[in-house]
Amino acid sequence: MGKDFHYTILPFIEKALDGHDKVKMFRKEETDENIFYSIKRYGKSDIRIWISDTYIFTINDYFQKPKGIDFIYIAKPEAKYNQDEVVEAAYRDGINIGKFGALMGVLYVNDIKKYIPKERRDNE
Repeated sequence: MGKDFHYTILPFIEKALDGHDKVKMFRKEETDENIFYSIKRYGKSDIRIWISDTYIFTINDYFQKPKGIDFIYIAKPEAKYNQDEVVEAAYRDGINIGKFGALMGVLYVNDIKKYIPKERRDNE
């Protein structure tokens, strides 16, 4: 895991966060290996997201996640994640995971771990 992103991905996220009606402000945090966004929301608790650069996010990737996160954003549009194992483990830890639509959706809810994005809903 790391910071192997197409140069358009982070500006795309930042533009979306900047234009989201529930985002009061956000701050990008970068370490040698990871990128995070701390987000202050209007009328909701603050959240911290971790940006994953993997193509296939597995349970092993999940167990190597950094601490102190609320949401794992699978940033590459073509990426996949194991929706059963990873989602169950994340739910137990109070974390949600998903792609762009999921990230935009969790910004509206109080308990983000309970939000089920369209990508994981049955027959919708």
